Amino acid sequence: MWDWFVQAAAARGVGVDSRQLEQFQSYASILREWNEQMNLTAIVEERSIVVKHFLDCLELVARIGLACGDTVLDVGSGAGFPGLVIQIVRPDVHVSVCDSLQKRVRFLEHLSDQLQLPQVKCIHGRAEDLARMALHRDRYRVVTARAVAKLVVLSEWCLPFVSPGGRFVAMKGPGWESELEEAEVAIGRLRSTCKGTEHYVLPEEAGERALVVIEKLGRTPGGFPRRPGEAVRSPLVK
Repeated sequence: MWDWFVQAAAARGVGVDSRQLEQFQSYASILREWNEQMNLTAIVEERSIVVKHFLDCLELVARIGLACGDTVLDVGSGAGFPGLVIQIVRPDVHVSVCDSLQKRVRFLEHLSDQLQLPQVKCIHGRAEDLARMALHRDRYRVVTARAVAKLVVLSEWCLPFVSPGGRFVAMKGPGWESELEEAEVAIGRLRSTCKGTEHYVLPEEAGERALVVIEKLGRTPGGFPRRPGEAVRSPLVK
């Protein structure tokens, strides 16, 4: 299976060398071990982890054109997807991962240590709070989020982190078209615009996916993001 994974990655234009392959193998093993004590993923069979998690994240790496030295923030990283996968195959970029639950951050710290990825920064906090800090506000060239929330909510959570000229890339499944339509007002109010979408189908009938790419046009307006929970209770739809 792992030989197939290397070939599948190469077919997507992403090279996986022997050290990186060992990192992916360790990643799958550690994820399954920790998942017995805490809910990190519903996908626990090794081959499914490879296809539905690793390959899915490599599609993002292949399609968004990261540059050497780019700063990347993965919001609501959970089990490390896509942030840790990006760092494995692109050690030349600077990846930070954040999550609102301390126990998941502890997992990300342990995982980064075990995979020998000391450059990864693991951050505990809610996006609404972190994005108001000068350290993070308007600071990242690329911000990602996968399986976190609807796009109208994600836009308010994630776009305040993006530097002007940078991108927010949302990883979405079926229904992304209606989510994008619903999020148009929020995207506009956050001084951003949708630059396009990338569509792909995972192998082994694992489903269709899309990357929604949103470009930040200017600095985040004052007042955003709103207080924790408000984007969910009262999304920016008008």
